[in-house]
Amino acid sequence: MSTTGPTTALHYAANGNFDSNGVYAAGADGFNLADVGSVSELDSLPAGDKGLVYLGMTDGVTAAFTAAVDSYIGDPKLYGFYLVDEPDGSATTAANLKAEADYIAAHVPGAISYMTEQNLSADTTPSFYYTPANTDINLFGLDPYPVNTNVPNGLDYNIIPTAVAAAEKAGIPLADIVPVYQAFGGGGYTTYGLPSAAQAQQILATWGAAVPNPAFDYAYSWGTQESDTALSNDPTLAAVFAAHNASSGTTPTTPAPVAPTVAITSAGGTMTQAAQTITGTVDVADAGSTVNLLDGTTQVGTATVGSTGAWSAKVTLNQGANVLTATDTNATGTGTSKAITDTLTASTPTPVAPTVAITSAGGAMTQAAQTIAGTVDVADAGSTVKLLDGTTQVATATVGATGAWSANVTLNQGANVLTATDTNATGTGKSSAITDTLTASAPTPPTSSTLTLAIADSTLHVSAGGGTVGLGITETAPSSATAASITITGLPRYETITDGLGDTFSGGRHGIKISEAQVNSGLTLTSNYQGTSDPTATLQITANDTVAGVASHSAAQTLTVIDPPATSTAASTTTTGQLALLNQYIAGGFDHHSGGAPLMSNVAASFAHDDSFLTSSRHA
Repeated sequence: MSTTGPTTALHYAANGNFDSNGVYAAGADGFNLADVGSVSELDSLPAGDKGLVYLGMTDGVTAAFTAAVDSYIGDPKLYGFYLVDEPDGSATTAANLKAEADYIAAHVPGAISYMTEQNLSADTTPSFYYTPANTDINLFGLDPYPVNTNVPNGLDYNIIPTAVAAAEKAGIPLADIVPVYQAFGGGGYTTYGLPSAAQAQQILATWGAAVPNPAFDYAYSWGTQESDTALSNDPTLAAVFAAHNASSGTTPTTPAPVAPTVAITSAGGTMTQAAQTITGTVDVADAGSTVNLLDGTTQVGTATVGSTGAWSAKVTLNQGANVLTATDTNATGTGTSKAITDTLTASTPTPVAPTVAITSAGGAMTQAAQTIAGTVDVADAGSTVKLLDGTTQVATATVGATGAWSANVTLNQGANVLTATDTNATGTGKSSAITDTLTASAPTPPTSSTLTLAIADSTLHVSAGGGTVGLGITETAPSSATAASITITGLPRYETITDGLGDTFSGGRHGIKISEAQVNSGLTLTSNYQGTSDPTATLQITANDTVAGVASHSAAQTLTVIDPPATSTAASTTTTGQLALLNQYIAGGFDHHSGGAPLMSNVAASFAHDDSFLTSSRHA
């Protein structure tokens, strides 16, 4: 077994490195890699010493993270960033740490990223989760502490090489492992005991055999944490590490220039579009350089690195897998990114028959002429849609650039169940039938408002003793009317109506019908009343019309005609003449009777209101 510790130029001890006056106290024992928490602490370090900045952030590249990291850009005393100490195993944390490590690599050239691993199992069967593969972190600290109550006899140096072997098996290269030495114990740490000087020397020797040349080594701890004993308050233990630090290395130097660190930040995966934008990062020191994007060995795009180290390139993917890498070159050499593990692919949708739809709602229609509208896939613009009523084609339409179409149809009377079809090279697409069927109904019969019946005066008086009077009736019918007329009921037998065309009308059981032309030629009522009373005739007048075989009628209107009695002189003369004629008739044998005188009074009485039969002489 080696009797010396690992050989390295950098020695780190965590916690409380600066005294109350701000002096880097740990430097007195040869610790030349300081635990710093601010730019001012970093800048206060003695010449030749470096600083490892503790961040303790695992949320990814947040605004707080970038602000903390960016404040150290360009500081010559910066060695790197201590991202986190012993996190639990988590894919989310790994992804966040990866983003943080990539950011540091791109924005703070030369700075390393570091974390201390958490052993997820027992000391004798260690297990580690975080690796360079899932975090992109540069260095990983292992802290198997031999002096503790969880190992046999409270002391087991073998857990050191066991931890190293487990880390290598997990995927951490030996060169990336940082030994963490036990330099504390007691107080609140009931599990861990403080190593003696001899035990500390053996710890160093065991580590020297397991990890002979680490990037730096790490003594935990300089300052106390839990009322324990540590290097800062145990001179004997501090002397062991001071001797180790003085003999194991040389003064650190500024890292030599390196080739660009290139990364693709696009996730990759399955793509359905050939045109894609690929993004990534390069060290800020290489801003302005040119990134070449490769599919295998074929260059498919280029990009200029921006001032922050970011770049993006537009590419056109080939059908199938496109395994992309990015390269960048500076004076030192060429850096190449990792290939995207989820390959970029582009696929063309499988051709399908047209998708056809009728967008017109359908329903009850009163007009036979209709326009039916619908849509087809834009890919089938310019094709021909066929519109069917059942299985009968009733129209066609050309699909527009937007996929819209419309067709004029003439519906049949009754239900018209419409579907639309369109055909391309793949097949024929058919729309759903309109759920509310298209129908056409008979014309609505004309209402009475299509006729106009006008009566100038609703009450008329005929001159005494028989006379005439104009009725003042007019009728107006629409041009579509085929049989406009009026109907007059209630005309008594002693009255007649004459039109201006020379036609005379007498009343009957069902009234009289007079055409529109006769009505509008002017109607005159003539009364032949010769009685002594004041008869009043109430005439009911209705306008009639027929359009397309459908009859309609206006509301009835009333016209009152009053006949005054004949004058007394005229009545006396008329009665005398009538009686004389009656006697002649009776003398000739009325109803085969003789003796007319006895019957005269009865006959006269029976015909008091109907004496027209006496207007001329009768002879047997």
